[in-house]
Amino acid sequence: MCAVCPRKSKNLKIASKTVSSCRTPAKPPPGTLGQGFLDIHLNPTTHWKDLPEETWKSTLGGYQVLKKWLSYREQSILHRPLTQEEAEQFTHHTRRITALLAETCELDRHYESVLPNNQPRQNPDGKTLL
Repeated sequence: MCAVCPRKSKNLKIASKTVSSCRTPAKPPPGTLGQGFLDIHLNPTTHWKDLPEETWKSTLGGYQVLKKWLSYREQSILHRPLTQEEAEQFTHHTRRITALLAETCELDRHYESVLPNNQPRQNPDGKTLL
């Protein structure tokens, strides 16, 4: 945990296999690493093991990023199973999001240090972000 934000850095361990169908899990089961980790199962042959819960629940624009990514690749939408390449892309995206979340505290400290006179950050419209 850091002083700027309450995030904890976690290691990511993901396993992916070939896919025969795709269904986005509504409520994933707990991971084998215990509290704070989830196992994401799409079908009997495809799953991601011990995904940090913070990563799975991360949102952008009000949407759960990873859940949304998988929902657009359901077999009922694509009319085909998820490919091995798509499963690997999901693994890659998951690892990148986890790494970004782990670096959030350090990035926030850096942003704070370069603001003149500790001014609050603003978006292009001039609204305060902090």
